[in-house]
Amino acid sequence: MKQFFIILMLFLSLHLTAQTKYWVSFKDKNTTTFKLSNPKEFLSENALERRLKYNIPITISDLPVCISYLNTVQNIGVEIGKSSKWLNGTIIYTENEALISQIENLAFVLNVKKISFEGNSNPRNKFEVEENNFSLKSSQELDYAASKNQIEMLKGNYLHNLGFTGGDIEIAVMDNGFPSVDTNSFYANANFEGRIIPVYNFVNNNDSLFISSNGNHGSSVISTMASFKEGKLVGTAPNAKYYLFITEDNANEGLAEEYNWAMAAEMADSILGVRAIISTSLGYSDGFNNAADNHVYADMDGNTTPITIAADLAASKGILVVASAGNEGNKDWRYISAPSDGDSVLCIGAVQPDGTLAGFSSVGPSADNRLKPNVCAQGNPAAGITVNEVVTSINGTSFSCPIISGMAACLWQANPDKSNMEIFYAIEKSAHLYDTPNNDYGYGIPNFEKAFDILADVIIQDFLIYTNPVEDKLEFYLPKNLQEQSFILTVTDISGAVFINKSFPAKYISGLISIPNNLSKGVFYLVLSNSNIKYKSKFVKL
Repeated sequence: MKQFFIILMLFLSLHLTAQTKYWVSFKDKNTTTFKLSNPKEFLSENALERRLKYNIPITISDLPVCISYLNTVQNIGVEIGKSSKWLNGTIIYTENEALISQIENLAFVLNVKKISFEGNSNPRNKFEVEENNFSLKSSQELDYAASKNQIEMLKGNYLHNLGFTGGDIEIAVMDNGFPSVDTNSFYANANFEGRIIPVYNFVNNNDSLFISSNGNHGSSVISTMASFKEGKLVGTAPNAKYYLFITEDNANEGLAEEYNWAMAAEMADSILGVRAIISTSLGYSDGFNNAADNHVYADMDGNTTPITIAADLAASKGILVVASAGNEGNKDWRYISAPSDGDSVLCIGAVQPDGTLAGFSSVGPSADNRLKPNVCAQGNPAAGITVNEVVTSINGTSFSCPIISGMAACLWQANPDKSNMEIFYAIEKSAHLYDTPNNDYGYGIPNFEKAFDILADVIIQDFLIYTNPVEDKLEFYLPKNLQEQSFILTVTDISGAVFINKSFPAKYISGLISIPNNLSKGVFYLVLSNSNIKYKSKFVKL
């Protein structure tokens, strides 16, 4: 473990010169001194705990890049930058192209690719953000004001009203910059409680994340999740913990940003706890400074681009990865962008406040004909805040993505024993087009109340609770399969704690029970079962 953190600290302390940047890919990890049987030597305690919790195997992708390979490359005379164990390679810096040929000829080197190109580009992921001041509206429970529709469209208020607002969930946000997030009053609680943590700027190789020169797209993105000021704007997960990374170069567009993202995801794997989310409102297709590096639609197959490979690997490590679909729906490209093409990446499209598709929202399928996007949320417009603390409207899948990320955090908080992919599939299954999906909306707009029920194995349609919500008497109609059979009736809360447990003889088609006076307000489950069958339905105690 000590060696792991020494490597990490050396990695963070690098001060690299402004030379041409290359990516060196290695063929293998044959000279590693680490062993899969002793993961404490190369994985953090958090990463190990997540793998143990969800029975995730430790694989060769978890092993660090071979130090002997890095030393050999460095001894040729180049400057070594950051490395990626998941992509098994490293960044190097040099102005001497003759040294590149020497590195390419090393037996353990797969290839070397130039990844920094300065100049004009027409990038697909440079952000289209339109801002207009909102007129504020009020909500019944939390006063969501401007964010009312984008939360209630998803039934997110249902989870919030139960007290699930993202607590205990950690979210990594990869973007271009986060000016004012450390001082903005909309994040006062989060900053006071130490829940907004700047981690690393992979573009400038430093810890500067809050200055305006990096760009402010990240500030807009996080406002949809982390903000909390009732009567003005409430984010989807105001009590989550946020880790900030800069991976997007606001001035240039190229493969370097994808490698930045991969290394940030690896760092998130080490830092974030058991229930971890990566929310990324970035997407890569064409428009790179070096046109030869442009992706084509065939690359959107979930297995080709560096960022997608890294995103799927992050998901394999137990992290829920949520990515925006892209804003190319009304352009020549039209399709989703990387990393949203990953088969384990929750790809988010954008809809308008009435639920109809936003014209700019990128569409599917993936190049290998998988359904994409996965689901949609409001993004034309969404409500956010400016760096000057003005509530504003913002357009793009850049914002529908974090809206879903925040709600996923609330859902995971409510179901802490579920895995990242169980949360992923529950969100899909809850969506309004789940039985008739298409490549514009995917499975449609999620319903987080329904997702909550799906994870609790609730079978609502099989029997009726007449008095719901309930004050003191609960009357129910037995499912046909239990009529005139003996059964056990149980009332539990959402954690499974039992409050009523009664046996009924085989003579009923309906029932009536008294609710204990000491039962607090909230959501409970009525469970009817015998040796052959089990039914479960939800009720609310007033």
